[in-house]
Amino acid sequence: MKLIDLLVQELPKRGGWNNGWAAVSYDENNNICAHEKLPTHTSHFGGWTDASGNTLCDEWKVLHITSEVDWEDGFITREQYEAALQQPVWNGEGLPPVGCKFEYGSHRTAATCLGVGFDMVFAWKGEPLGEDYEEFMISIKDSSFYAARTEAERKRDRFITAIGNEDAIGTYITKDEAELIYDAIAAGKIPGVTLL
Repeated sequence: MKLIDLLVQELPKRGGWNNGWAAVSYDENNNICAHEKLPTHTSHFGGWTDASGNTLCDEWKVLHITSEVDWEDGFITREQYEAALQQPVWNGEGLPPVGCKFEYGSHRTAATCLGVGFDMVFAWKGEPLGEDYEEFMISIKDSSFYAARTEAERKRDRFITAIGNEDAIGTYITKDEAELIYDAIAAGKIPGVTLL
């Protein structure tokens, strides 16, 4: 899961962004931490430093989480958080609204909606201005549309598909059983087994 997605999901339940925070980060102990100054660098277990290389000790533990967060997300500023709050969220009913992330087709490919026409959804994917950026059309009558999954949900789906493959472990496991196994591992109920 991306740090920004977690903040959008959890901070509003806890009073939102505090005016004293310059940025929010994630640490190796599964804590979401707020910083009074804007951090510029971090390393695993090394903590945050400011522009002069001084270690920042002005952090507050805002939230302890059990789900995995991408370290590469770095830190999130208030501006990034507020911009993410403005992104439309779609529940999967009807067609995706403009600006909303969604998934389509049998492989559930991720895209962002540019517009909806009479029989087409206009969309884009990739990094804007990047080599992988692409704009395209999706036929409304020939495709299915789904609400976007989080990275954690996609990871869970990949695990369930893989463990349900009889060739993977030599026996057949139902989808319900695979879900129970994943959820037990994610909750830490199986000692010595963790999700990567």
